[in-house]
Amino acid sequence: MIGAKEAKRTARRWRPEGAKARPEGSERPARARAVVAAFLGLALAAACLAAPSARASEGGEGGGSAAYTRASVPQYFAEGCTREGFETWLTAVNGANNMGYDGRNSYPITDDPWWKLHVDYVTNEGVVASKAYDFPMQSRLSIYVNAEIGPGYDVGFVLWVETNSDNAFLVERPMYFSYVGRGGHEPWQGGHVAPQTSGVYRGNSGAEYVPRLPLRQLFAEGTTREGFDEWICVLNPNDEPAQLTLNYMIEGEGLFPKQEVVPARHRATFYVADHVGRGKDVSLELVSDQPVLAERPMYFSYRSVNPERPGRPWRGGHTAVAVREEALRFRGFHDFAFCPGLRVPGMGWADTWVCLQNPNPFDLPIKFVVYAPDGYAQTVKTVPARQRATFYYPDLLCELGLPAGGVGYPLHLVQNDPPRKEGGQSIYHDYLVERPLYMEFDSVRSSAEQPPADGTVAYRPPAYGSYFAEGHTGDGFEEWVASSTFVMSEYWRGYYNDPANQDEVWFTYFSAFPQGRPLEKKEVTIAQARAAGVSYPAGIYLWRVGADYPNTDISVGTQSPYAERVMIFSYKGKWVGMHSGVPQEAERTPY
Repeated sequence: MIGAKEAKRTARRWRPEGAKARPEGSERPARARAVVAAFLGLALAAACLAAPSARASEGGEGGGSAAYTRASVPQYFAEGCTREGFETWLTAVNGANNMGYDGRNSYPITDDPWWKLHVDYVTNEGVVASKAYDFPMQSRLSIYVNAEIGPGYDVGFVLWVETNSDNAFLVERPMYFSYVGRGGHEPWQGGHVAPQTSGVYRGNSGAEYVPRLPLRQLFAEGTTREGFDEWICVLNPNDEPAQLTLNYMIEGEGLFPKQEVVPARHRATFYVADHVGRGKDVSLELVSDQPVLAERPMYFSYRSVNPERPGRPWRGGHTAVAVREEALRFRGFHDFAFCPGLRVPGMGWADTWVCLQNPNPFDLPIKFVVYAPDGYAQTVKTVPARQRATFYYPDLLCELGLPAGGVGYPLHLVQNDPPRKEGGQSIYHDYLVERPLYMEFDSVRSSAEQPPADGTVAYRPPAYGSYFAEGHTGDGFEEWVASSTFVMSEYWRGYYNDPANQDEVWFTYFSAFPQGRPLEKKEVTIAQARAAGVSYPAGIYLWRVGADYPNTDISVGTQSPYAERVMIFSYKGKWVGMHSGVPQEAERTPY
């Protein structure tokens, strides 16, 4: 772990001297930009409805009686926007003394404890504000960014927690929009949400430690086809300009590099069609001489390829944080795949795609493994060197003789060729996978002129448990959490199907609320899971959170590492859509 003094120095170095918020009324011309979402993770967007902005306090020393304080490793977001048609939030949960929401890994709390959440607002004009917020233990916090810095900005964020006690926290960044881009079309409404990115990389077991943001990071998905606007947002938190090389890997064409510069302590935005032209399906490898963070928002007016759903487009947006080079060493890829062709029970229609990126100078075969109730089926696809390859999920299922309908089956992708051995280690080739999923929801807002729709991407799961900071079940919002065990084991198959075990708990959820309300536990037995249609190992349990916790802000944790959270909304009664979040692990203040 990074030392407390080092972390605190890093945090303090980031606090700009004399930074001031932009004065109200100083507007600048709105120009095109972008933002967007990923499917079913931890932060609050919905308190956005009428919630006041979080109370900021001056200074960061709180008022505890401890002899010293600790600062967490800085956390980052590359994307945010307060231009016309965009509303941005930061939502955080302080899980101190209960990192896993289940009582595991608890640490003692000092007498008279205090916590401060520090936020630096890093814009296209530089750092415009640096603020601290009271952040009580086991509480939810919502910050309305538009009110904090004023209109007209593209903004990234640097955050850290200062405390005299234990700390474990999570942050998400929900955004809502009515997107017009560079004009020429009616607004595309929707929302998206992104998880925090830590200033250090600890690897999947904590053994691999890299004390900085990445120098090389990748995106598998991207397109400049008609009806899509793709943007790349880059946060440079350093004191030096960042020299970027954007290596676009175009399907059917190959490598296409571009050079850009991001000034020190700035956020920069690049429109992908300006780099590669229109009509391209692209992956991206971003290389920098400074540690930076990249995010890829995409806005769309998507027309389904499902012959049963012709007609009106599905409009919205999604976003993804880049995958750093070090994370590619984890070879397994796990994903919930919602299969189009039939309705998703209780939700609507879906189209699912699989995008693969091969950054190597040679072709790479990838094995697709689909986990069905009666076992698994597999096929191998080859991705050309330094290109992107795209597959429609129902076509894959048909190729494997599986039905393409309903909630679907978990999908696992692995490198097909055996790894080479080097010094006793298994060395794999780099590759990356994303799962864009476009959905049309027709539940409580089916009468809306525009149906709620979204595109979502996939993720690699945390080592244990899934935690989501964001969540809301009040008026205009529906929240769902999808969970799966996703473990191929004859023992657990027998255990799950044994009549004697039907009262055993299979899924467990822990919920946190604003202002330190006590945590609550929800347990789902095997019998309840089976009644909901969950089969082992492929079944996905859909929990409609508002059925148990109506009209509240809520943060949810689950012991299943394979989970996603989707929220369907009518934001402030004006913008309809959906956004989804991926799970996170809590960031603990170093000791």
